[in-house]
Amino acid sequence: MKIDKKHIHILIIIACIFAILSGTFVLTMVQKFLLQMKDVRQRRIHLLCETDYQALLDACIELSKKVDKGELTAGKWYIIRRNPDAEMYGFPKVILDLAPSYIIIKSDGNVIMEMLGGFNHFGISVSPNVSEKPVFGDRELIPGLWYYDDNYNEDPKYDQKIDRLISKYMGILGVAD
Repeated sequence: MKIDKKHIHILIIIACIFAILSGTFVLTMVQKFLLQMKDVRQRRIHLLCETDYQALLDACIELSKKVDKGELTAGKWYIIRRNPDAEMYGFPKVILDLAPSYIIIKSDGNVIMEMLGGFNHFGISVSPNVSEKPVFGDRELIPGLWYYDDNYNEDPKYDQKIDRLISKYMGILGVAD
């Protein structure tokens, strides 16, 4: 089978169109990834450096008590950010201001507030018995309020990075204490 110049030109045009479309797709995906990484950083800074830790702890304990009273369902994933659950509008303002992805209040009273999810889990975990370390807890911010982050599993020096982040932005923002 002989390929003439006309067919070669058509194949080259098709290859160029494919390359352009592929490049555009890859560029779009890279751009979305970079924007998401910026969002991750901003959410981490907001949680660790702009949040009143005691108010957040009190809010989580309040949610735990609502489960005990039957006002909220134990084990339910309360979606906050995307397609929010109706019940979440009664959640404390400090939690709504953080706009976590979801909150789970376990039957044992533990509260897990997931800030992101997917490829980069981090958030807050609280046990109703503040002297106990909850299941998810890498760093105690104040007694009873624990920060968790997937990066602790991958980087033994991750706590130092969090120290630097808090030191850098707490001085600028000076809200959380």
